[in-house]
Amino acid sequence: MAPGSLVLAADPPPKEARVAFNDDHRKRNSAFVSGTSFACPRVAAVAALLKSVHPGWSPAAIKCAIMTTADISGNTINPIQDGANNRRQFASPLAMGEGSTNPNQAFYPGLVYDITPQDYVNLLCSSGYDRGQIFAITKSNYNGSDPPSDLNYPSFISTYNNTTSVEKFQRTITNVVEAVSTYKVTVVACRGTIVDVSRNTL
Repeated sequence: MAPGSLVLAADPPPKEARVAFNDDHRKRNSAFVSGTSFACPRVAAVAALLKSVHPGWSPAAIKCAIMTTADISGNTINPIQDGANNRRQFASPLAMGEGSTNPNQAFYPGLVYDITPQDYVNLLCSSGYDRGQIFAITKSNYNGSDPPSDLNYPSFISTYNNTTSVEKFQRTITNVVEAVSTYKVTVVACRGTIVDVSRNTL
């Protein structure tokens, strides 16, 4: 859900360490490093802003708002490119997550997919975790009841082999804007797939 790489941040090294950049051998007190962990402060800040404006939203609703309003286009207005492939192809969701966070849009996402702690526990139950393992993860005595095989999450993933198969997903959405709104589905299906939405207007 966050920018994953090439997010530059200053890294203060130990006092005895100094870093030289390219041909510049002057002593430095800090280094620039890049990696996935530097996306965390950015998303945490957006989450804090959202919580201050919408104090009643759950963590899952805040996460959903950030995910569903992220930009999939870069600053050139073209789709984000995959840096791992020397920017020769567009990044897939598995490469870029939901895209680049857009805090202004996240304040008013329209619809959110909410999830309770019990929903996560039920998913753990359906994934084969026993009570002891669930306690180790949650530190609570949750019981998995009616465990689902899916989670009310704002993304979907399916894996296919060379055979024909059908995958069904069900989601519950919540309108978080005050005005009465109409939403219409637009689908861009991956090559070789057919996507059908049972209600294309809400």
